[in-house]
Amino acid sequence: MSNTTIDFTFIIARTSEILLIMDSYMIIILYIIGSIGAILNIFTFRQKQIRTNPCATYFLSSSIIDLNIMHAFVLMQIITRYNP
Repeated sequence: MSNTTIDFTFIIARTSEILLIMDSYMIIILYIIGSIGAILNIFTFRQKQIRTNPCATYFLSSSIIDLNIMHAFVLMQIITRYNP
């Protein structure tokens, strides 16, 4: 009975370590992909043909805000994670 408890605690500890390692790499990948996507949205919604649609203004402002939030919060999280 105690042997299975030790096995479960080892599995839980190992899984936690793996998730921490994956989290540290995935946040960088998501930051890069998100920044590229927001920048491409900004370029797209700034075109004159698309600006005639009122919804494009909202999408453009949403993309600018998303980019600023990513740079403010996600970048700070990356910096604090890799700078002990």
